[in-house]
Amino acid sequence: MNKNLLPQALEVQLEELLNKKHAIFLDKRSFTISASEDESVVTSSVTLRNKDDSFHYPIETRLSYDPAEMTAQQSAVFLIDYIDLYFEQYFEEGEDLLLPIAWAKHNYDAVEFEIRGQIRNKCVEDMADRLLENSTQLN
Repeated sequence: MNKNLLPQALEVQLEELLNKKHAIFLDKRSFTISASEDESVVTSSVTLRNKDDSFHYPIETRLSYDPAEMTAQQSAVFLIDYIDLYFEQYFEEGEDLLLPIAWAKHNYDAVEFEIRGQIRNKCVEDMADRLLENSTQLN
């Protein structure tokens, strides 16, 4: 698996673009991007989060691509572009537009891929994990 499918400079540039484009809606949150490839499946993720992760919203997409039609990097950028469109609608709808938690098939621009997303409070989840870990150590 290739952890850094996109050059770091491109990831940073895309993150900056998303953060500027949606700045009015971010409220101390920011976007991070990642993309990877495993054989001919590209996975792209855009996460909207705040600093303490009490708001953590990763949108994950995956696409089985055909190298004759799109390279792995083109596939990753295509998926990130779609996620950007999703976030446009998400903000326009007052943050009420949510995706399925499980992988669901989706079609955009005649390209089929899968998508999922779930808003999480990782700050509280991490505290609960530590609490459970401490309670099991006491037994």
